[in-house]
Amino acid sequence: LTEDPWLKIRQQGDVNAWIPGMVSSASYGSVSKSPSIDVPLRPGESVSFGWHNEGQWMALGKDREPIHPAKIPPSYGNGGLIYRPVSDGEAAEITNLAVADGGLTPVDPAQAGSLIYRVRLPYVLAGGTVTMQHDGGVTLSLSGDEEQSWTELRSTDGEGTISIELGEAVMNRYDYSLRIETAPGASVSGLEVRSVFCVSPLSLPGELAAGDNVMQFVAGPVTEPVEAELAWLERYHSDLGVSLNSLSFYLMDDENHRNLYVARPGEELAVEVTLEGRAFSGEVALEGLPEGWLAGPASAEVTGDGTPTTASFTLTAAGAEGETVPFEVVVREDERERRLQAQVLVVSAAAVVEAEQVELSGGAEVTAEPAESGGAYVSCPAEGAIAFTAETAAGGKHALWVRLRVDSGGSSRIHLRVGDEDREVRINPMIGFSDWESADRASSKVFAHYGEERDHWSWWRVPDIELARGAQTVEIACGAGQSVDALMLLPQTQEVDRAAMNLLHTWNFAPWLLPM
Repeated sequence: LTEDPWLKIRQQGDVNAWIPGMVSSASYGSVSKSPSIDVPLRPGESVSFGWHNEGQWMALGKDREPIHPAKIPPSYGNGGLIYRPVSDGEAAEITNLAVADGGLTPVDPAQAGSLIYRVRLPYVLAGGTVTMQHDGGVTLSLSGDEEQSWTELRSTDGEGTISIELGEAVMNRYDYSLRIETAPGASVSGLEVRSVFCVSPLSLPGELAAGDNVMQFVAGPVTEPVEAELAWLERYHSDLGVSLNSLSFYLMDDENHRNLYVARPGEELAVEVTLEGRAFSGEVALEGLPEGWLAGPASAEVTGDGTPTTASFTLTAAGAEGETVPFEVVVREDERERRLQAQVLVVSAAAVVEAEQVELSGGAEVTAEPAESGGAYVSCPAEGAIAFTAETAAGGKHALWVRLRVDSGGSSRIHLRVGDEDREVRINPMIGFSDWESADRASSKVFAHYGEERDHWSWWRVPDIELARGAQTVEIACGAGQSVDALMLLPQTQEVDRAAMNLLHTWNFAPWLLPM
């Protein structure tokens, strides 16, 4: 809006939203502002800043109560501060422990030992993890009040591996202290503390332009050798079209793209990679999948004459309900390589459909558009309906996620019919000021002054849809001026809602692209 104040005029509103207003309470979480953005790295620490996020936000209010997930903004960045122990430096205070190869061994085996690591950042913390192996008794504690008090996180004896999510214990803070106490004779190896913080992607260097670009690295007084390495992803125009049999769509920012598969836990999943547009002779491979996911070969030799040629792979969705698993589709030809990011949402979905592939009636009609999922969408110049079958083994409460666009002057309401229920739903642009609990609203994270509001494709969520066991028909009656691309009926649980929000409402959620 600051770049284009005429948006409000085009949307037939006043320009008051363009004028800075009075200070009000925070909607997205509350924390005091840091006086400086310098990051003083100490021996043993490394840091990264990301244009993308891993779904970790400062999600606590002023009294440290959780904010509603719907109030987490759709675009933010995450960074990571990594600590691994070294023998010198002021990051940690070490007592009766010697550091060698990242491990901690007792100096005097007859005495207990300790390490206190102190995190100090100018960026708001959103979470963190501690991982380590131990041989002997260890106790981990955390302090958020400058070591005036300590809260025990874990205490264990013997030999084993520890992995702790710090979560709300460090969230919405700028600093904390972690204490590791070892029993006499105990040792620790593989210790890593990862602190996740929030950054603004707009504050980071932007896209490189074609031609010469000047980059500058600025730091404080140099006390150690500094090596700067610049890397980037180059984008090319290509006559070779590569498409997947996934839900394929751009997020509302029109920049970030998803290839999303949805599969039930333990279900087999077919991944089809289609090449077309010009002759091709090379390899198509799947990379980055967890162990146990591939149910067949990971690569295939492909030769084509420019007509559609498909390489097929089989996966097993070996993840837990609500888990998101990323992987890459790699197309290699001679010395050239092309990579497509894809994700699998593991969830017991009642339905996942392309709108153009189900039953249409009334004014609903298929419109071809290669940029949309499945290469087409359903438009409604006049009132129309989309009907599909939902099937669930257990029944229960579900949420409908529908990728929808409303043309200027189009209807702002849809009707939902499931069994005997006929519900009118109002399309409700939402960003930070409301939750998504109202059953008569379809909610999406649309900035009220971003673009032309509903004219952009966006995923909208309709809650509280009760499904019976077995199969039943779901019908969406669309108003004139609406278009529908894809629909999903997912279990309405905290885990699934958060995963779907990350993938569908958070434009730059991509932890697989973060450097650390």
